[in-house]
Amino acid sequence: MTLPTLPGCGQPATVRIEIFSPASGPSGGSLDGSLYACEQHAADMVTALQAAGFNAYRVSGGDRVKRCGEGLDFTGPAPQPLTAPEVQHPTWCIRGKLCTDEGIHHSRPLTVVSGDALDLVRIWSERAWTVDRVSFVLETTVEGAVGYTYLTTEQARVLRHLLGRLLDQSKGSSRRREEGHSGGAR
Repeated sequence: MTLPTLPGCGQPATVRIEIFSPASGPSGGSLDGSLYACEQHAADMVTALQAAGFNAYRVSGGDRVKRCGEGLDFTGPAPQPLTAPEVQHPTWCIRGKLCTDEGIHHSRPLTVVSGDALDLVRIWSERAWTVDRVSFVLETTVEGAVGYTYLTTEQARVLRHLLGRLLDQSKGSSRRREEGHSGGAR
């Protein structure tokens, strides 16, 4: 018997699956393979293995060091490594610790610095390996307390537009004061 083509995404594995021929099992016989999976692909892997006539058992050992799709195939004359698919990184992903350890693509944080402000504001984009949606993260640090706000792409677009309007309004109102206009409507 040979192992079937199995799903996998290359993200950090949280599950290990042991594979046995139908005549064997964890209580006896030989191990035919060992496979690492993320939570999203573990059930699909077990289903594909069972459809191919193998017994597959989830066991502890997905330590997030191995990648979803990695493992060893013992069905041939010599053990063969199973390699995880290469993760396709967006061009903006810096491939930092959050990406390699947690499976979340992220851009380099942009820091908002203004004069002598003591509070820190940073913003970056991120996308989980298994999700095809980008989020924008706004991190604020006020008196040592860190808070996070997550925005969808559409929310970020609207916020950009609204901030532009507010900036334009603030320029206009300061100009009117300088010119001696009252703050009332024209």
